[in-house]
Amino acid sequence: MTTVYVVEAGAYSDRWIVGVWSDRFEAEAVARTSDAIVYEHTLDEPLTREQRAALRNESFFTVSMTASGQQAQARNCSGGEETNPNIISFARGYDGGRFITDLYAANEEHAIKIANDRRTAWLAAGGEHAPGGKSRNYGWVSWEL
Repeated sequence: MTTVYVVEAGAYSDRWIVGVWSDRFEAEAVARTSDAIVYEHTLDEPLTREQRAALRNESFFTVSMTASGQQAQARNCSGGEETNPNIISFARGYDGGRFITDLYAANEEHAIKIANDRRTAWLAAGGEHAPGGKSRNYGWVSWEL
């Protein structure tokens, strides 16, 4: 990230930019001689997860599939309340359970592929017994990615 220093003079609707400097001391010297104020701005601040997704034209999905990877369903949740896309959950039941994760993806097919990759990594890490997970006979178990 780069910091720039904007020197502004005037007030209210009669305000103008005197100049922009990469050196704080030069900007402050100009401000003192111009009866102006120095404002510090950061260029290229890191984008948030949501901004990066918007840049890539991705939507927010919730994907659910059986623990074996069958019956995958992706639901586009963009525009609604988004949850943490770093959480994966497993709901254990009599059917063997369902793997559920929230994520950003380009479309439903892409969302299911990402979810299946996460499910595979989760199983390789021990499934229900993965670090941070709590083994249960039923109910929800969640992990932070």
